[in-house]
Amino acid sequence: MKRISYVLVLALLSLPGVAQKTAQKTAQKTDQWTPAEQAMGRNGDRQPDGAIKFSFPRSDLKVSVNGTPIATGLALGGWVALYGSADNAMAMGDLVLTEDELPKAMSKLLGTSVAVAAVHNHLQNESPRVMYMHITGHGKASEVAQTIAAALAAAAVPPAAAPGSASSATLPVDQKKMETCIGGSGKARPPLLSFSLPTDPVITEQGMKVPNSAGLNTAINLQFVSAERALATGDFVLPGDRVNPVAKALTDGGIRVTALHSHMLDESPRLLFMHFWADGAPDSVCATLRKALDAAKAK
Repeated sequence: MKRISYVLVLALLSLPGVAQKTAQKTAQKTDQWTPAEQAMGRNGDRQPDGAIKFSFPRSDLKVSVNGTPIATGLALGGWVALYGSADNAMAMGDLVLTEDELPKAMSKLLGTSVAVAAVHNHLQNESPRVMYMHITGHGKASEVAQTIAAALAAAAVPPAAAPGSASSATLPVDQKKMETCIGGSGKARPPLLSFSLPTDPVITEQGMKVPNSAGLNTAINLQFVSAERALATGDFVLPGDRVNPVAKALTDGGIRVTALHSHMLDESPRLLFMHFWADGAPDSVCATLRKALDAAKAK
């Protein structure tokens, strides 16, 4: 009986498609990024462009801007992306830290294969104060991940939360109307609607092409306080000649430019990242963002 069962299993595996599906399931459990996940101490999301992205949402921080509480996904979503290969990986990331956490995390990175690329604000008038430390790394993926994990632990960034149940909440606005206005598909996580829009230039760092998922997409996050009020923040990814046209489009429409800076050390061609803050009627905020996207010539 055992031999019959064994023969039956072999016969099934030889059928077209069965062996392929079995191999795919095995590959999904273990691939080149698995050691990096183990070193990081959390799972990453495989991206269509070949990168793996780890998220460090600061849901433990209760932050308000001008007295209005902001959702974690609006501006408190730290992340790191690894790309390349397991033996020759590049890292790009953005850690969301309090002022007290910043030096603790930085001390674990300086002198390692992970470099600090920038330290600055993205918001204004927030309470408590939040800082953003951008990092870049190069080396064996598991070693880079281990170094980043040590920085997260030193800053007491909380571990990944267990997946929650699906929310039944809905947006208080017409999502399709917002998507038509912005000119792209959004991801709804009420009260948030987020957009990730590719920009034009092909960027390399240390001779390696940087995938869009490693922070090169223009990000727009909207938080709907009500049907009549939306907060918006994010960053436009821009070559130098598009900075002032985008800033003018934003400010003409009442959206504040909160920061303008670099996130990288050795990119080619050079990029600048323009952060913004909006607080107003959803239709008005959306229309201004659309004008800024046009000025940026974003796809």
